[in-house]
Amino acid sequence: QLILRRRVRYSGSDTIRRVMTTDRLRISYKEFEYRRELLNSYDLFLADKPTRFEVAKMTGRKFWLKRKVPVPITLDDHNLTQVENNLQQILNSTYVYSTEGPCLSVRVGDTNHTAEELGANIRHALAATVNKLV
Repeated sequence: QLILRRRVRYSGSDTIRRVMTTDRLRISYKEFEYRRELLNSYDLFLADKPTRFEVAKMTGRKFWLKRKVPVPITLDDHNLTQVENNLQQILNSTYVYSTEGPCLSVRVGDTNHTAEELGANIRHALAATVNKLV
């Protein structure tokens, strides 16, 4: 993980702002106020697949309520290109948050998208969601 952190730091990637170990997360963000600051500081949280459940447990309930659950990503120390591809796939994806009721929430865009892009995203998300549910 240390090799990956160094390679990401010096690769010039503007997508990844911070890489943190689970030990650092556990120690530095033990207090609720610090975890809340972390929650409000970033839009997306990623976790290496083997540690995703541990990270989700450490981040706490507020991350789930704000829909900022750490997204699992496959990290390979030897292949930074594959990590960047996985990252781009995650950034271009959307996530369905189901509740106990009959409603679903799907994020299909933001204010930076044009009306045409939002329309295309809605059509694609609706078709994909229906295929997954039926």
